[in-house]
Amino acid sequence: MGGDWGRDTTWKQGAAIPARVAVSLGLIGEDPASQVAIVVSHDCDIAEDDLANEPSLEVIAGRFIDEADPNHTYAKSPSKLHIPITVDGRLAILELRSSKKRVVEKTALAADKPDPRIALGPKMREVLQQWLALRYRRATFPDALNSHLSDLRDTLQKIGKKNPQAVIGFFIYFEPDSEIADPNEPYELWVVVVYDHLIAGASEIAEGAAEKISKRLSGKFKHSSGWRNVELRECTSRSDVEFSLYDATTYQNFPLEYISLRANDTAD
Repeated sequence: MGGDWGRDTTWKQGAAIPARVAVSLGLIGEDPASQVAIVVSHDCDIAEDDLANEPSLEVIAGRFIDEADPNHTYAKSPSKLHIPITVDGRLAILELRSSKKRVVEKTALAADKPDPRIALGPKMREVLQQWLALRYRRATFPDALNSHLSDLRDTLQKIGKKNPQAVIGFFIYFEPDSEIADPNEPYELWVVVVYDHLIAGASEIAEGAAEKISKRLSGKFKHSSGWRNVELRECTSRSDVEFSLYDATTYQNFPLEYISLRANDTAD
């Protein structure tokens, strides 16, 4: 064991740092009622007691907001997350920004325990994990495809805002994963609207969303001579139970923020 940190630590991913500690570490300002610092490191990294190997934790200082923006819930946006959290038994909405991530030495928290007044539920903890992972596996698309689907992004934002609890995300798979200049060689596109199986009426909402997306894409890209630029192969809805691990590793969560594949290109 290194220092006073042990593998039996009470610190876990999603734990809230007590306000007095967060203020003393410079993580939040002098108004703790409007802010809270959350530990976001993975539990395995937190439990590592060899401080020479894993000396610190990652934390994000978030701020409480009045209302969640549906486009920032359920890890839809890689830069910002709006997530429900319990404070003194009451539900609150916390805004986390990836740009606010900080590093704190484990020894600075070794003498303290998480704030028991603030809790992140198991399901929302999974959402937090998905959001953190999204920063490292962000969906990137060819510029041509991004341009073709720019109108669809607006449609998805409207659907998400209208049904923030029911619709978890929009997932797409496309071929090929490179630039296509000839409109007569369209991108082939598969779309899945994933919904929360625990929300009453979510299945019908997702089915309606899939139909709307299908009509929007067909109206724009399907002509009498055939598909141009984009060919929709399938647009369907599935629950978060039906959407398998294989699907999750095959499809990409369609970003409501534009990210170019070209930005990741490197010279050979």
